[in-house]
Amino acid sequence: MNVVSCKNIFNYIDKRVPERTFADRHTGIQADIALPWRIYDNKALCFVQPALRNGATSARANFQELGGAAYTLLQECVVKRGVGGVAAQIGGDNNLYVAIAKYQPRVRCDANPVPAPPWRSCHHIWGDMQSGQERQIFGSGSDPTIQVELPFILKAIDARCEATVDTAGKPTIGTWYQIWEATVAIASICMRAKDRGGRASGLGVNQEIVIEMYDAAPDLAGSMVNQTVDNSSSANPDLGQPLASATNANSSILNTWGESDIQIFSMEAISDYVVGEPLELSSNLEQGDSILVTLPGDIFTNSSQDASA
Repeated sequence: MNVVSCKNIFNYIDKRVPERTFADRHTGIQADIALPWRIYDNKALCFVQPALRNGATSARANFQELGGAAYTLLQECVVKRGVGGVAAQIGGDNNLYVAIAKYQPRVRCDANPVPAPPWRSCHHIWGDMQSGQERQIFGSGSDPTIQVELPFILKAIDARCEATVDTAGKPTIGTWYQIWEATVAIASICMRAKDRGGRASGLGVNQEIVIEMYDAAPDLAGSMVNQTVDNSSSANPDLGQPLASATNANSSILNTWGESDIQIFSMEAISDYVVGEPLELSSNLEQGDSILVTLPGDIFTNSSQDASA
């Protein structure tokens, strides 16, 4: 676990955000924040991710609760043990849990000085794109086994941000979840930190799926269409933006947080976990307690989960 990267995430968690509803995307359940949803720092070596308690269809929590849980995991799991962790029973209905874990980005930012599309525009892509963990065959050509024809283009509703999913080789098995993870990483590393477009590679079983994000219509900058905000699952487009006084490893922001009196579960003993399957974690902090969770991560690379196991 990269401790500095995990600490820097708190530059992007605004504790003033009031209670929000959380629900899995594309289920027909109205929510302020569509899951999966994730916060990286500018290096994307660590992330904080809320998820629903197994069996729950929605959850309610404010960002003081979400961030407090993440800060407790930072101190008790990342700093003290060097592993990720999960905090349970978060929010007004105890239906949210919060995970902290590492990620291994394969992202390269554009050298071209052309500015990136706006964060708000790209948020409409990763906030509403497919993100399932079902194995699918991605590829191009006449192969009848292909399930997702490439290139596949994702477009924001304001016509600015676009993301092209393509392959560098033969058809390969992959998941939309892994592509979603990489999309948020590109936005965090390149767009938010450097005002550049970017590209993620090495996705899928054969590591041949690539995704590139760019400004498809820079001439629309400042136009009314760029101000469009919908009420769909990609709402709350400013979440994840840096706080006004944020700098890397800003101790003044980090010091405004304190540990919460919550139950947490470190991931020291996890092995052979099948991502997407329910897992019972037993607390090594208080005897006798356990929680049933489904950990975030990709089913093939385990790019998220491995860091915490």
